[in-house]
Amino acid sequence: DWDDIYAIYTAGVNTYVFIDGSSVLGKMEMVDETISVKQSDAQITEYPRQELMEIIEGGESELDFWSFRLSVGATYRRGNTDQTDIMSSIDVERRTPQLRTQLGYRGTYGDVDNQKTVDNQSASFKHDVFLDPQWYLTLPSIQYYRDEFQNIAHRVPPGLGVGDEIFERGDIEWNVGGGGGYQYTEFNTVEAGQDTTQAGGAIFAMTDLKWELTDTLDWNFAYNTNIGLASDLGVDHHVETGLSFDLWRDLDFDVTLTWDRIGSTERSSDGAEPDSDDIRLYFGVGWEM
Repeated sequence: DWDDIYAIYTAGVNTYVFIDGSSVLGKMEMVDETISVKQSDAQITEYPRQELMEIIEGGESELDFWSFRLSVGATYRRGNTDQTDIMSSIDVERRTPQLRTQLGYRGTYGDVDNQKTVDNQSASFKHDVFLDPQWYLTLPSIQYYRDEFQNIAHRVPPGLGVGDEIFERGDIEWNVGGGGGYQYTEFNTVEAGQDTTQAGGAIFAMTDLKWELTDTLDWNFAYNTNIGLASDLGVDHHVETGLSFDLWRDLDFDVTLTWDRIGSTERSSDGAEPDSDDIRLYFGVGWEM
C-alpha cells in the first residue's frame, strides 16, 4: 500500500503523472515526503509526495503505453452427444497521462450434434480525454453487437459522454460514466409488415470496477445500459463479472459470468420470439501483457 512505502529507487525510466496534469519522464527517488525525478538531460525536479497521481511503466517508446489481455475457453465433447463451445475475449488499452483508449471484443460460438446453438459477437471502442486527474470526456464511445439467436443482425449505439475515475490505485480501479447518443438496430428477419430496422436517440450509463483482492486473485465487474428514447427501442443491459486466478507468470485461470438483456426483441419471419435474456458462465485461460 502507498501509505506503507517509505522510499523508492527506480532502476529504469518511467513516466510520472502528477495531480496538476503534468508528467515527467525519468528515474525516480523518493524518501519520506519528497520525490526527485532525474531526466535524460540530468536535470533533477522535485515534487511533494502527495502530488504523485500515477506511475506509467516505461514511456520511452510507444509500446510502453499499451496493455493487452487475451482469454480463451472451450468445451469439446464427443460420444452420445457431440458438443463444441468456444468463447474468446480480447482487451486492449492505451493509456497516457491525458488520454485513454480502450478496445474490446467478445465472441461465443457453440453447436450440439452439428447444429449451431450459440453465435454472438460484440466489439467496443472508447476514447477518454482527461480534464483533470478524476474527470474525463468520452469522445466517442462505440459498441457493436450481433446475435443470430436474438434475431439481431447489427446493433450499433455510438455516443458521447462524461466519466469519473472514482478510484485509480494499485489495488482498485473504479470508473463511472454516462452520456447520450444514437442507437441503430437491424434484424435478421421480421414478420410481414414489420420494419427491419429500429433507430432513435439513446442514453447510456456504465460502471467498471477492478479489484485486486489478493496477490493472486482479481475480481472485475462491469455494467452497461442503453436506454432508448423511442418507445420501440427498450432498455438494454449488459453485466460481466468474474474472478481471475494467477497460474504462472502472465497466465491466469478465468471464471466469468455474463448477462445480456435485450429490451426490445423482434419476432423472426417464422414467428419465433427471441428470449430477452442470455446468461453464460465461462471458464478459460487468460494471458496478459
